[in-house]
Amino acid sequence: MATGYMVDESLGFCTEYFSLYRHTRRRVWDPEEEMRDAGELLLGKPKQKRLTTSEREHVHDYVIKHSVYTSELLQMWEEEKSEWNRNRADFRRTSRSARPGTQQYTYPEHLLGPFPLFSNWLYRHVRMLIREDFPVSPELKELHCPPSDIAFSFKAMWAYGCHYRCNPRGIDSHVSFDCGIASISEDSTTLDVGILKRIFLITYGKLNSVVMEGDWIKNTDQGRAAVKKDRLGFWSVLYNARANIVTSNPYIFPASVSQVYFMNDALQEEWKVVLRHEPRARRVTEDKEFVDFETAGERFAPPEGLGQSDDAGRHAEVPSSVDDEILPAGEVQELAREAANEELEAFLDDADYEDEVDLQYVE
Repeated sequence: MATGYMVDESLGFCTEYFSLYRHTRRRVWDPEEEMRDAGELLLGKPKQKRLTTSEREHVHDYVIKHSVYTSELLQMWEEEKSEWNRNRADFRRTSRSARPGTQQYTYPEHLLGPFPLFSNWLYRHVRMLIREDFPVSPELKELHCPPSDIAFSFKAMWAYGCHYRCNPRGIDSHVSFDCGIASISEDSTTLDVGILKRIFLITYGKLNSVVMEGDWIKNTDQGRAAVKKDRLGFWSVLYNARANIVTSNPYIFPASVSQVYFMNDALQEEWKVVLRHEPRARRVTEDKEFVDFETAGERFAPPEGLGQSDDAGRHAEVPSSVDDEILPAGEVQELAREAANEELEAFLDDADYEDEVDLQYVE
């Protein structure tokens, strides 16, 4: 009986409290909130950084191979490269059958040397299109040239619901959720995982691109696997097996990574279990194969369907007084309560937010 009485009193108190409490939760739509949950928002004061030749080449190679503006040209380059390799193989086979034992071949001019890199091929191809007056998009005109060697470095950012923080030196400072990054293949068979070292804002003329530089863990180390998946689906990594940043490309788009953190493997020393950190909001559900360039901090228009509620903008219809008629105190309080409730409904509308907690009122 005592327990039931306390529960009844508690429910009554909470119901009365929430009915009178002035809610201060977020508005229906806020530009900065939207950038955090569905875009990229750089944080802190930027620092200028002059990219080395190797860094600039790696950044440019990654950007042009993963941009929507160059996707069709990338496919053309891959087809031409495959055909070129087949022609070289056919030429060697023909030469070997004509002159058995020959190890050196005199290739024709169009098969000499290595096939050009995509960056060089893209530059020549776009220049040819411009000379022949073919229509070329402004974005492609910017991307066919390498970016500026002056980049802006940031220590932290929000990207698609996750807060990322750079960890440029610490190998063991991984206790927080902020600096672990991972990229998993579409078929979930391979995993690239590492520590976020730097965040760069790269400039291509009038285009800006945000890229992350990671200290990645190698797939193999001294002949043994450094990244593996157990029968239960958990990934574990040999944490100190880091890739050579000079030979491998360490850059990746924020939209292409997931945020992870690490826990010690109780069965194997030097190994850590990789656990995914879920974003704080679930508003972005579509998969992104390519990344559009957006100016850092650019504000987006409110998404469709997130307008104000049907009651927004209504005002309490308070009857005007006639001959200074004095209303009873009870009616004045009732009118004030109705006006406050309608203002609250105009201020908040959480129907479109999945991560809001519905308040249950008990009569």
